[in-house]
Amino acid sequence: AFPTIHGAELTAQGEQTMRTVLNFEASAQGVHRVSPVRQERKQEKKQSLTGATISYTGHVDTRQSMLHMAPVPNSFMRRASQPASSLKYAHSCPQGGKDVVYLTFDDGPCDGVLDHATKLTQLNVNATYFWLGWPAARHAPDLRKILALGHAAGSHTWSHPHLDTISDESQLTAQIDIAKQKLETILHTPVKLFRPPYGELDDDGPAQTHVADSFQMAVWWDIDTEDWDKATVPDTATVLHNIDEGWEGGSEGHIILMHECKNPADQKDHLE
Repeated sequence: AFPTIHGAELTAQGEQTMRTVLNFEASAQGVHRVSPVRQERKQEKKQSLTGATISYTGHVDTRQSMLHMAPVPNSFMRRASQPASSLKYAHSCPQGGKDVVYLTFDDGPCDGVLDHATKLTQLNVNATYFWLGWPAARHAPDLRKILALGHAAGSHTWSHPHLDTISDESQLTAQIDIAKQKLETILHTPVKLFRPPYGELDDDGPAQTHVADSFQMAVWWDIDTEDWDKATVPDTATVLHNIDEGWEGGSEGHIILMHECKNPADQKDHLE
């Protein structure tokens, strides 16, 4: 049996059913697992962190969340392989004549997310949060306040699986479709953005079909702060180094990947 939807809201019994279907408890799956591609990139990037030059401070626009994203040139996007699909894939977001940077935070919502978003607002920065379905209900009033502040939100599945390893339709429905419905019920607004966990979404896979049917855009990143790994990113200086390393002049606008509740180095007290 699958979770039942009443007016797009999961019943308590439905949520328990989903946990059974997914074989998932809140802390069981460990969303810190590293994909092979990311691990390979980590090995390539091992080098000294001394002498980093932060060239972007004060020269870019960080006031836009993806809620306010202007149309992105086709050269920086690609469409899914299915001809009938209107799903777009964004890897970077240049805005004509502007240095626009999109700050994105994955794997929440976590305790303190409203304080985190409020701090960004005080800094005149808007972010895009990619939230998981399972913890969202605990933070429902705060999530609506975050959108009211001008930040944007997208779905990051129900429990952060490797989507390309799932072929069972019931699992994909729970991870992608029902997670989206859950967020929309909480936020009182359509959820149009999707970020695949670990950046894994095969154009020819069954997960892509679900995403294409439900979302307008799948969003990746072109700068990974690697803040999920506290062993190699122990402080804010290292976060800044990883941003600077991927900057390449800042002439094309960027999507920067960060995470909620993974690393104190880029949480509320270090956002300035």
